[in-house]
Parts: sequence; structure tokens; C-alpha cells
Amino acid sequence: MDKQRKMLAVFDVEGVLLDAEYLPVLASVMGPEKEKEIWDITKAGIRGEINWEQGLVKRVHALRGIRYEKAKELAENLPIMPGAKELCAALKKAGWKMIAVSGGFTIITDRLKADLGIDKIF
Repeated sequence: MDKQRKMLAVFDVEGVLLDAEYLPVLASVMGPEKEKEIWDITKAGIRGEINWEQGLVKRVHALRGIRYEKAKELAENLPIMPGAKELCAALKKAGWKMIAVSGGFTIITDRLKADLGIDKIF
């Protein structure tokens, strides 16, 4: 590899580096009906039926009342995607820079910098 060449890997967070979607996991604390409600809003956004920002506002509003400590505990225990640690370690060893992009919250992304060696999260 040319020493002047910079290599960059860009990852999504939920469903790629993390083997979970945070808001539905958070909603599961409130019961299966709330989890379904959050999944329905999430899927509508993925299908383009609602604006992403509107969907986020609806989901956050629906999750009011969950204590920060519980939200942090769940965030810190979201499973990392099988193979993600090995892939990121191999990329780092080969000199790649890695960034992750998320429409989620820093509560779920902060640990990825340390756990996976991600250089920057947006």
C-alpha cells in the first residue's frame, strides 16, 4: 500500500456495529406494547413514510419516564455485532481510520470509540 494513501472505513452504528436498535430495546423496559409502538415508528421512518426527525421526536416522547440510569445501563450492554471487534482490530492494524455515523445518541456511541477503536463518531 502506498504510504501516502489514507484508508477510511465508515460504519453505521445500530444494526452494523451494534447488534441492536437502541430505542426499541429501551422501550422493552416499558412492556411489549411500547416496544411495538417504537418499532412501528422506526420502521415507518426506514420506509420513508415519516420524516426521520419527526419519528425521533415521536419515539423520544413515547419513552418519557425512563430513568437515565436505566437508559445508560441498557446502552452500555447493547451487544456488539459478531465479528465487529475483529474487523475493527484488523483495520486498525492495517492503518485504516474508522468513523461511525449514527442518528442515535451519544449514550450508545461513546463506548464504541474505546471498545472498537473508532477514531470519530458523527
